[in-house]
Amino acid sequence: MYCRRVISFSLVMGALFMTSPALGDFWGKDAPDWGTNAYYTNQIWTFADKVLWDDTGRVEPAIQPDNGYVNPNHPPGLYRTGYTVSVFGGWDWLDEGPMHFKWDGLQGMLGGMGKGYFDFFVPIADVQGTTSVWVQYVSYLPNKCDGSAMGALIGFDREFTKSRASDSKTYEKVLELVDQGSSGDWWRITEIWAIKNAGETLYLRINADAPGTSNMVDSVHVKTKTTLKLK
Repeated sequence: MYCRRVISFSLVMGALFMTSPALGDFWGKDAPDWGTNAYYTNQIWTFADKVLWDDTGRVEPAIQPDNGYVNPNHPPGLYRTGYTVSVFGGWDWLDEGPMHFKWDGLQGMLGGMGKGYFDFFVPIADVQGTTSVWVQYVSYLPNKCDGSAMGALIGFDREFTKSRASDSKTYEKVLELVDQGSSGDWWRITEIWAIKNAGETLYLRINADAPGTSNMVDSVHVKTKTTLKLK
């Protein structure tokens, strides 16, 4: 059973963050300008509203991206989450209220204590060609970890029986928490794929695998374009 928020989890996570400085928007950095592509999609999840899932980790109905997303095929969604390693029984959606978060733009996050994953689906045009996929996510990771502790997969079915890692991955620290009550840092991770004849739906898994006491994702931004195969 996937555990929900418990008292010990709230107390520990609150101690990590209560004195953190304010932040502004920090996602979408260096995003590719693919808007003129006929098959362009653009979607971002910032998890500002509470996310609920059942005991199997299924999110039903799937959580659509923030307002203003561009996807002419079908609405994308976050459809599943879960932990692979539990610490203090905490894997949840975190908000400003009981956690005393005061950061500008950081009031909604997924994750917590332990290791886990987040699964999304992104409909694309089912045409013959190469689909470029740009994914950028912002994560809080324990001290002595960097963006290499996170990883994304593109799957070709909902269960990821067939998947592939990115062709390119970069990461940078976006904020170092220097107060004595913190135990980690914020990282921006960017991954890129080029996939031939990808089908009508891409499945994206964000793996939060950093060892330690915290793994959280604040935002996930996905852009795609498709270049048709020349006849």
